[in-house]
Amino acid sequence: MELLGKKKNWNRAIDLIVTECKEMEYDGIVLDSWSRWAAYGVLHDPEMRSMAKL
Repeated sequence: MELLGKKKNWNRAIDLIVTECKEMEYDGIVLDSWSRWAAYGVLHDPEMRSMAKL
């Protein structure tokens, strides 16, 4: 979470994921954010929950 906590690190995270996928020849990946959002209370806020569905 520390890596994604700062917007300036987002491209770094994307690069790491893409590199891993290419090196390991993955067909695809699943990024599970719901469990983290639940832990931070995002799912209890109707406005934030609505934004998460986009």
